[in-house]
Amino acid sequence: MKSCTVYLLLIWLFACAPAIRAQEETIKPPESSLPRKVESDRTIEDLTRTISLDPKNATAYFERGVAYDMKGQHDRALDDLNKAISLNPEYANAYNSRGAVFRNIGKFDQAIEDFNKAISLDPNFALAYTNRGTTYGRKGHMDKAIEDHNKAITLDPNLANAYCNRGIVYKNKGQLNRAMEDYNRAINLNPYFCEAYVNRGNLYWMKGQYDRSIDDFNKAISLDPNYARAYLGRGGAYAFKGHHDRAIEDYDKAIFLDPNFARAYYFRGLAYQKKGQPERAQNDFRKACDLGYKPACK
Repeated sequence: MKSCTVYLLLIWLFACAPAIRAQEETIKPPESSLPRKVESDRTIEDLTRTISLDPKNATAYFERGVAYDMKGQHDRALDDLNKAISLNPEYANAYNSRGAVFRNIGKFDQAIEDFNKAISLDPNFALAYTNRGTTYGRKGHMDKAIEDHNKAITLDPNLANAYCNRGIVYKNKGQLNRAMEDYNRAINLNPYFCEAYVNRGNLYWMKGQYDRSIDDFNKAISLDPNYARAYLGRGGAYAFKGHHDRAIEDYDKAIFLDPNFARAYYFRGLAYQKKGQPERAQNDFRKACDLGYKPACK
């Protein structure tokens, strides 16, 4: 029988969202409360019109590719980024973005090749270094990951994403205090960085500081009410406080926002199990397993 203790799996399942656009980070509050899908749909429509008027506009293909990736349409993203690169073979941002898409679909070696190319075109491309570092981390090469994140920070000490990404590596190495320092630094640099709040909330959870964890998840949700991972994290914190009904509400919301969010089904199943509802629990475990989440298949 699955136990609530497997909520420990939550702590390894959050990572800073990859920054795949230009090197500069924009530090400003969210301009819209629309779901990301709606915003990216509007962007795609505008860029498609631009491309129809100027079929050799590499920047338009690049930006539409990024928008497709935000929607999870990775094949279309790759098509557009390939086109941008064919139109401009020296387009460092396009290689960086294509590398991020490859990483998102688990093609880590191809991702690293693209980040290498971006760096060769622009040796001061801090964002490409931190993206490559994140990819090394996914491959289990933690020392290489930290080396790349350090390089990114040296090149751009105000790159919040690099601190957040390095914090993930420190967390996975068990260096929790260093991870907390990096998350704090990322948030100080960018107070609107949803992913950093989620990761710091997760770290508070690991330390047993559930109320502080919930505060960070609340902050992430206030910045982006459509951020499914924040609801998953808050649900986990509520579960460890014994508030299983509130946990289920958060898992319900995560699933509403992302119907293929396998982990949300799994952890909702655990909450149902704790509430003595084994049939509902098993239904959620089966769904999570069908979606490819292996711990649910045991």
